Amino acid sequence: MKCRASSAVIGILVGALGLSIDPTAHAQYTTNFQDTIISGVTSNWSGSYIVGSNTFADILFVQNGGVLADGNGYLGYEASGSNNVAAIIGSGSVWSNAGSLYVGNSGASNFLWITAGAAVVDDIGFLGYSFCSDNEVLVSGQGSVWSNSGAVYVGYYFGRGNDNSLTISEGGMVYSSGGAMLGGDGNAVVVTGSGSVWNNTGDIEVGSADGGGNDSLTIADGGAMYDGGGGISVSCTVLVTGTGSVWSNSGTLYSEGTLTIADGGAVYSSSGQLGDDLPATVVVVGPGSVWRNTGTLAIGSFGSVTSLTITNGGAVYSGNTSFDGLAAAQALVTEAGSIWNIGGGLVWGGPGVVNIFNDGVVVADSVEGDSIGMDVSGGGLYVTNGPGTIVLNGYYGGAIALNGGTVTANQLVVGTNSQSGNVSSFGFASGLLTSGGTFVTNGNEFVVGDGTDAATFHLAGGFHSFADGLMVSNNAFVTGCGTIDGSVIVDPGGTVAANCGGSLTFTGIVINNGTLRASNGSVLEFYGPVVNNGLIDLSGGMAIFHSVFINNGSIIEPAPAFQITGIVQQATNILITWQTTPGETNELQVTPGGPGGTYSTNNFTPIFTVTNTIGTVTNYLDIGGATNSSRYYRVRLVP
Repeated sequence: MKCRASSAVIGILVGALGLSIDPTAHAQYTTNFQDTIISGVTSNWSGSYIVGSNTFADILFVQNGGVLADGNGYLGYEASGSNNVAAIIGSGSVWSNAGSLYVGNSGASNFLWITAGAAVVDDIGFLGYSFCSDNEVLVSGQGSVWSNSGAVYVGYYFGRGNDNSLTISEGGMVYSSGGAMLGGDGNAVVVTGSGSVWNNTGDIEVGSADGGGNDSLTIADGGAMYDGGGGISVSCTVLVTGTGSVWSNSGTLYSEGTLTIADGGAVYSSSGQLGDDLPATVVVVGPGSVWRNTGTLAIGSFGSVTSLTITNGGAVYSGNTSFDGLAAAQALVTEAGSIWNIGGGLVWGGPGVVNIFNDGVVVADSVEGDSIGMDVSGGGLYVTNGPGTIVLNGYYGGAIALNGGTVTANQLVVGTNSQSGNVSSFGFASGLLTSGGTFVTNGNEFVVGDGTDAATFHLAGGFHSFADGLMVSNNAFVTGCGTIDGSVIVDPGGTVAANCGGSLTFTGIVINNGTLRASNGSVLEFYGPVVNNGLIDLSGGMAIFHSVFINNGSIIEPAPAFQITGIVQQATNILITWQTTPGETNELQVTPGGPGGTYSTNNFTPIFTVTNTIGTVTNYLDIGGATNSSRYYRVRLVP
């Protein structure tokens, strides 16, 4: 409707100029198609100035530094006062209203144009005041200003004023001090282009709770909106799009409507509230698109589902964040570069689901509360700042499902609520779980992997307790170091690997049907019984058994270093001891020393040959070896 009205206004403006025979100033407009030109002079009016009281297509020009000063200003006073135009053009040209300005008091399709450095000044600005529609204000060009010492209303309360529009473009500016509101139905504000700004020291409401809806605020292509707090009512929308486009709220951003931040747009607020009695929708999409909350963010409503979507490289930053309300709220973080960075705790006070898909990332200081629901499928959840705890034991229970993504936490707690008896769960089908401490007391065995897809549970040190046991499935791995408290079953195809250079300690029974491995000099240490039906690979480390060890499988011992470990004089003899591999034939050789401790590598002769069949340590007593002035020994493998 705005485009149709604008076209009509332009046509009327051309027709009015063509029909006007006497372009002299008129005190008030008494008939249709009249025009007034104030050019380079000052015109003072003690009362109200009305362009189009009950007339059609009247025009006011203020240009070439001209000034019109009055009390209240009206553009389209009565319902029949429509399609009137006020054009304030050029630097120094001013329409100054000591009172309020009404663009469409009751009339429709009136047009105020502020351009090329001109200014309009008033107390309160009304655009579409009383059941009128299709009125328009355009502020365009560097230095062009609409300055309101009070509020600005685009549309009005109780559904009064529909389909009116304010456009700020090409460096134009609007100032208001008493807040701003888009009321009625279908009203629109567009702030577009670098340097185009609406600076509002009060709050802005996009839509009114008193009636109407479908109002919209668009900030595009480097435009900016500054205000106190921001509100978006039901069925209303805000779009912030394009690099350099900014909606900055020094206070809270509250929404029961739709907010879209796209293509590098940015929204700032001190805190956020999505949904309350009615739901809200927020979409942050594209690289550089960001919503930054310096304080808390509350998500959820008592009606329909509230949703937050961060995708294709978008980002949301918030402090402590909570899911509230009775309807299940939803958050989706998906695609590479997309991040939700929570500088505090993520808390469930009501039902809510967080889905982290396709390389999306969520970072939080902690995760806890009632009715937790999270699905990590190809994305990442990192809970390592602050306490770094994930606690699943709320009154209504909670669940996290790890399906091919990554979860990292300083501590993971999965339990049963002591008051309600509701059980929480951590479903680990595939992906990577890293924990510095784990406590599972929910009455279920903690299972790593679904038996098909790859799954790794990495222990970053610490204590890991499983009241009902730990199972490692086929194609699943438990790696790292720390202490595992509780029984452990390793299925065929499963692997437990100490690989950190320290110790992986087991306090309970271990039944190995897969692989136990020590590498990088690490130690597998068992304080409970061990039944090995699979493979224990100690080629890169060692194992210590403090209890019963039943071996029904295979053991790969560490390969010893092939070296001489001792040369000791015994009276006139020399005892030589060396370490080698069982089953190998090795030869002890000797050569006399030369002057100054030298010797020839070509003069070694064999004195003893042996094949090790029992152990890895061999020794030989060289009779009379100590009676020589000097003597050198070496051991070589015999092919």
